[in-house]
Amino acid sequence: VTIEGSVIKRETPPLMPNIGVAQKYAGQLRELLKKMVETTLRDISAVVKEGQEKQSVMKDESIENIARRVLSRLHRVFSQLFEKKAEPIAKNFVESVSKTSKAGIVNSLRSAGFVLGKPLPDVTLTNTIRSAAIANVSLIRSIPSDFFGKLQEALSDSITKGNGLKDLIPDIKEISGQTDRKVKNIALDQTRKVYNELNEKRFKALGQNKFRWHHSGGGARPREEHEEWDGQIFSFSDLPIVTGK
Repeated sequence: VTIEGSVIKRETPPLMPNIGVAQKYAGQLRELLKKMVETTLRDISAVVKEGQEKQSVMKDESIENIARRVLSRLHRVFSQLFEKKAEPIAKNFVESVSKTSKAGIVNSLRSAGFVLGKPLPDVTLTNTIRSAAIANVSLIRSIPSDFFGKLQEALSDSITKGNGLKDLIPDIKEISGQTDRKVKNIALDQTRKVYNELNEKRFKALGQNKFRWHHSGGGARPREEHEEWDGQIFSFSDLPIVTGK
């Protein structure tokens, strides 16, 4: 492959996303999640305690309706907090991935005996970086809606079964665990996705259109097709179709 008039005589080492970037991103999201969960447990525990003390339906409003109002209020509060934090977190994340992508490609090319005659072009990355940031802002903003939506469903289910608020505290803990796993998956998945998209753009700008698929084997449940593609050469203009198997 000829790039800038020189010939790369051997393949470059596999390019792997920086796990530290994913961990930092997940840490920022989990910090927001922790605050949301702790506040929810505190406020709902107070409602449950009030219901236990009165042992009956209140004159003006049932304890279940009070819990609904508390959840709705918390949803509004934390939606505003996540919305405020989403853009700077997403922007910083994408910029960090871009830096590791650029450094990774330069180091990989150098290890193959090639020295770039000029810096890697970034002009073509503007739309990719902007789109990645917007996508991650949307993902971050979706976290409170997902969390409180599940809690409202859990409350309705508990009331339907005649358990009142009995199941709500355990439900909060269970759903917080689910959301925590979702947050970590978002960070890891987006780190890989953005990293690979930026690498593709940069390699195309250098005139390189082919790559060898390298399966990292880092996932607990690797996709069969990813393992099958390991070692095969593909073209950026004719990517393999991912079916999810």
